[in-house]
Amino acid sequence: MQPNELSANSSHQHAAGADTTAASGKISDQYVWILNEGLLRDEGTLFGIAGVDVQDKLEAIRQYYHIKMAPFAQKKKMLDQMREGLEIERTRLKDTIQAFEGSKHHLTNDNNRETNLFPLIFQLLAYAAMCYCGYLFTDYWLQNAGYETVVGIAVYCFGLFSLFAGRSILYHSSHSSFIDGKETGRERWKIYLEEFGVAAVVSLFIGVLTYKYYGIAVSIVGFLLFFLFFVFAGKGLINNLYKCQVEFKIIRERIRVGWSAWMKRRRLAIKLRRLEKSIQKISIAAEGPETELLKLEAEQESKIRLFMSEYNLAAQGRTGLTVTQLKKFA
Repeated sequence: MQPNELSANSSHQHAAGADTTAASGKISDQYVWILNEGLLRDEGTLFGIAGVDVQDKLEAIRQYYHIKMAPFAQKKKMLDQMREGLEIERTRLKDTIQAFEGSKHHLTNDNNRETNLFPLIFQLLAYAAMCYCGYLFTDYWLQNAGYETVVGIAVYCFGLFSLFAGRSILYHSSHSSFIDGKETGRERWKIYLEEFGVAAVVSLFIGVLTYKYYGIAVSIVGFLLFFLFFVFAGKGLINNLYKCQVEFKIIRERIRVGWSAWMKRRRLAIKLRRLEKSIQKISIAAEGPETELLKLEAEQESKIRLFMSEYNLAAQGRTGLTVTQLKKFA
């Protein structure tokens, strides 16, 4: 009798046990002997007594568990691919965040420098106080000579503030003029006329108006004082106003860029947290198939060891059997 026929007889003897071990009811009859431990032992014993090759039986066990593990392996592979893709995206996102943090929010060199707003405000207040004192002095000077306050205001404003839009060469080394915020080269004599000519003319005008009341000597002193007020106080005030305007633009741009950078950093951080949560969920979901695979692999090895154990015991005991005893298995 062949080993396969011996297996068939053993299967019929344990039909009742096979009904309890076929858990899902979908396993083919050819694998019933794998699920039932008694049938598995009988298969190993019969093949050991027969002394035939068992590679087909071992391959059948592996094939059965391969079929059982296929859905879990496929699901695990799919989840691993999803997790790998998310991890690559997370790495790119972290590199983006790191590069963004290292760029100092894309500020230009001018916007990235330290602001001088507070010193400029202090200077502006100082020049404004000088201009106010100069106005009081001019008004007092003209009122004593019999002129109304409105005349003093008009003359003082005309002398104090230049008719041209520009920044003084007293505070900037560049011999240039600024019109509508753009620097344009100009002739030197025009620059000096703009800087000193207007102030000198207005100071001389005040001196001429009041020389009869104060006299020549005092009028000359007044001319020098008015000239200094107009040149230094007026130009200093205008230049500080221009500088403060530039500083305010820098601060406004820095706030705008900082807000934009904060919003972008916040969006990137939210996206990173979502990616990490997704990776965590996928990792947790992948634990189920992985656990089932490990369980089935361990079960497969256990079945193979049990089968081979019975086979080896039967093969060792076969040498002590007589021909008559061997024929009983035929």
